[in-house]
Amino acid sequence: MKILLISKKEYKEYLKNYIVTKSIDYYNIIELLKQNYDAIIIDGITDINVLRLLKEYPNPLYLTKTIIIDNNYSCYNLLNSPYQLFAIISSNKLEYLEYYIEEIAQNNIFYNINKASIYDEISNILKRLGISPDKDGFHYLRKAIYECYINPSLRTSYNKLYNILEDTFSINKKDIERSIRYSISVGFIKSDYEYSERLFSNILSLEQSQPKNSEFIAIVLEELLRIHYKTTY
Repeated sequence: MKILLISKKEYKEYLKNYIVTKSIDYYNIIELLKQNYDAIIIDGITDINVLRLLKEYPNPLYLTKTIIIDNNYSCYNLLNSPYQLFAIISSNKLEYLEYYIEEIAQNNIFYNINKASIYDEISNILKRLGISPDKDGFHYLRKAIYECYINPSLRTSYNKLYNILEDTFSINKKDIERSIRYSISVGFIKSDYEYSERLFSNILSLEQSQPKNSEFIAIVLEELLRIHYKTTY
């Protein structure tokens, strides 16, 4: 497992079985968080700085992988924060640290299986709408819809969403938008007409023969949420 350790201490006794990247530089931490870590351990910074750091997390799923080592109850206020951390552990109970890390590992396995299942469902919806997997736009759309599914804040912030796509695929934002628009245009010719009509009839007209990129993502997301009996808010 790859672990990001935010601490002045090494904790070698407890982390000897893992690949550890260590940092205490706040600005460097934000950059490191953009990489893929299996677990994040935070120690040695105040509760205010921890809250500031959590707010800057590039992916909210990392909250479920974060362990806070609490020194002298300095992070007590985090219990009342809106962030759903994996665990806050007392510095006097570090013998439990490895147990928590292994539990995160098991959660990661479940998460990867769950992610694959959601990806499959999004793929099926896109195929019914005539969008083929051999088009780049298919993969951009699938990633965009998945990110909106797991992170509700992206549903009203498409600029942030396109930034994620740009980072993921290393493609210019405008090229991503163009590919998505083209895939939607071609897909509407090949789509399951009745299915497409059910999803998009409220926004299409003589003046607008196909949905905008943002409309398409939002409506397919609503369909996915409907399948999962979830609500947007």
